Amino acid sequence: MAERIDIYDANLHHLGAMDRIEAHLQGKWHRTVHCWVVSAERGGQILLQKRSDTMKNFPGLLDVSAAGHLEAGEPVEAGLREVTEELGIEVDRSRLHHLGERVEVADQKNGQRNREYQSVCLIPVRHPAVRVRGGAGRGVRPRVAADREWDAPAHRGHGLVDAAGPHLRKVRR
Repeated sequence: MAERIDIYDANLHHLGAMDRIEAHLQGKWHRTVHCWVVSAERGGQILLQKRSDTMKNFPGLLDVSAAGHLEAGEPVEAGLREVTEELGIEVDRSRLHHLGERVEVADQKNGQRNREYQSVCLIPVRHPAVRVRGGAGRGVRPRVAADREWDAPAHRGHGLVDAAGPHLRKVRR
C-alpha cells in the first residue's frame, strides 16, 4: 500500500492527501518531522544516523537522529514512530520537545522536488527512559557524537547532510 501524506499550499493550508512519491514528483508542500536525540547525560552527546550507501538520497552521509514524513492525518508527535523505526529506541511522548518549524525547498538529482514544512523536535534521553530494541532499521546506523566533534574542521561540509546543519546549530544552543 502506498504511503499517503497530507499536502498543503505554500501558506500551510491543507489541500488534501496524496501518495508520497507523487507529492515529491509534483513538488507538493508536505510535513515532516526531524527528531534530534540528545543524551541528557554524557555531556549532551547527539545521536546521528549514518545513511546507508544504498539510499536514494544522501547515501553514506550523517544525518539527523531520525526523520520522516507524517502520514495523512498524523500529528507531529507521531514522529516518535520514526525514532523507533530508524533507531530501535522507544521514547515516551512526554519527552518530545517541539523546537519550531523549518522550511526546506530542494530539487533532488532523482527528479523529485522537495517542499517540506519540517517540525524540529528534541528528545533528551537518559538510560532509564530509553529502551533500545536492537539494531537500527531502514538502512541507517546510529552513531553517537560528542558536541565538540562537530567543531572539528574535518567535519565541516563533509559527510553531514547539508539540511541537518541548521537543525544541529539550533539543538546545540
